[in-house]
Amino acid sequence: MSPTSNPQQTRLPPAELYFVRTHGILFSGKQEEHLEPSMDRFLELIDNRISRSTRRWLEPGYHIGISNICALLGYGDESNPIAQALNVTRPSDTESQDQLMPDSEPPATPSPSVSASKQFPSPRKLFNATYDVVCRRFGDRNTLPFLHVTLVFIHHLTFFPEAMAHVAPHFPWKLTALMLNTLISSASSPNVSQALARFLESGEPFQGWKEKQEENKKNNNEGGAGAGGEPWPDAPRKRPLPEDFALRGFPFVEEYYPDGWFVTEEIDDDDKYFEVLSMIEERKERVVWLGRRIAEKEGKWLRFDKENRRFGVHPDYEVELDLESVDYGELPDAVPEA
Repeated sequence: MSPTSNPQQTRLPPAELYFVRTHGILFSGKQEEHLEPSMDRFLELIDNRISRSTRRWLEPGYHIGISNICALLGYGDESNPIAQALNVTRPSDTESQDQLMPDSEPPATPSPSVSASKQFPSPRKLFNATYDVVCRRFGDRNTLPFLHVTLVFIHHLTFFPEAMAHVAPHFPWKLTALMLNTLISSASSPNVSQALARFLESGEPFQGWKEKQEENKKNNNEGGAGAGGEPWPDAPRKRPLPEDFALRGFPFVEEYYPDGWFVTEEIDDDDKYFEVLSMIEERKERVVWLGRRIAEKEGKWLRFDKENRRFGVHPDYEVELDLESVDYGELPDAVPEA
């Protein structure tokens, strides 16, 4: 991709132009002298682009998030350090808890076989710095799809200590905790969903429509009843979010979605990416659920105070944040490498 704009490239808004150029350089390995200027220019422009786009950034948000994940994974390059670390069998939640007891061993560090390649810091910077900018837009519902897909990936990494060791020291955990607390604060609103409250209280697993139907039928068969003594109603058919369809097929979501989640014969292809108002609360639930699940990993990164309903961070990531300006050369809540 030429650093000099041609007529076809200039049809893109500047933020998208520099984003595409950055990924083109990362993917091709060519014209690397233009990588840092292109990336920095994208990071300078993206916040204003989100502000001007409003709801129109819902779809670009999750596409940008997924693209940055692909860059972090080396676009399928098997020599990528995270890809190598992920090339093992993921333990189940129970096995993880049995094998990794609190304070039983120090945080994992990358082994020599998965040492970071020379070019790896650049996509990691793009991944973290983009997230840092977007995450600071507290209360902006148009950023939820981006936050959702990013935390889906981070949650997946929690099952692979060697892979997480490449990301965790640089990820803005403190900023993530503040973002999650902002979402929780909406729980005082009368419009907050009951599901969000349940996630905060118990951290119960994310249920798809099939699981909820089976649970309600079981309650009815056992003589249970819902509110007012009435039988438990059939669970409404939940439709996947637009970003669910965009994420479908990636290895890091294989354990995320419940069985039958994409059985959506009644949804036309044209409607799969159609936004409806109820998706706002659904996304809040997903993001908070992911935060709770990450915090359950012995509090290595995020922590959750159930009594006060507040997220915090491990002491290693308890840092001062400058919430007015950001130096993209060194993220304010990144922990320096040892």
